[in-house]
Amino acid sequence: RSTLFPYTTLFRSDTGGDFYVYYTKDENGECVIPRIAIRLIGNNEVAEIRGVASSQSLEEELMKILEDKLFSMTFLSKKNIDKQLEIIKDLKYLSSIQMKTELHNELTEEEIYDLYTKEFGFGVDQDPRVYRIKSRRSILKDYQKLTNEKYKRNILIKNYRDFPLNSITDSEMSLVLVKEDGTNIRFISKDVEKYKELCFMAVRQKSYVIKYFDYTLDFYEELCKIAVSKKGYVIMHVDKR
Repeated sequence: RSTLFPYTTLFRSDTGGDFYVYYTKDENGECVIPRIAIRLIGNNEVAEIRGVASSQSLEEELMKILEDKLFSMTFLSKKNIDKQLEIIKDLKYLSSIQMKTELHNELTEEEIYDLYTKEFGFGVDQDPRVYRIKSRRSILKDYQKLTNEKYKRNILIKNYRDFPLNSITDSEMSLVLVKEDGTNIRFISKDVEKYKELCFMAVRQKSYVIKYFDYTLDFYEELCKIAVSKKGYVIMHVDKR
């Protein structure tokens, strides 16, 4: 039992690697509530670390305890320890982004970029705070604040489905998105250069996307003819006005 990782139980395994489990006390003062699990491979390398927050993420208040325990595991390689410590460093960074968001302070371009593109945490999914932070922000407004074209492009590629409908104005990226999947036309702004060409590209690729088009478009009738000629059933999606 390590003084740096108190109330720890080591579970030995001859096959899958040892487990270290950190417990906290219940209302009776018994150390029986598991909070952190560290699984090893070959007893000298960390395979995974799991917490009990959403998606088995680590609770923020336990980061220091885990950090101290990793420093005490001298039988691990420096490379392996550094890898885990880097994840903890990123989680602390996420905490600063969360604090700035809660205080309504401006994020830097790099912080905006990392929030929407970086993977945070030890869990099977993103640290739940990422979703909470995003829920308090507008991805479109954050995107519009960026001046770095690389940042803008990568955020679009990874998050375009989170943008409001008809809000993407990047012409080059609009072409990439519609080529990838015709249904992505619903995210593209009508102000995009060659919007008409993108609409025809989308409907030729997937005729049912006709349901995403506004009947007031000058070329709506042409789109309908193409869509129905490809798949007759899409007539149900055609606006008869």
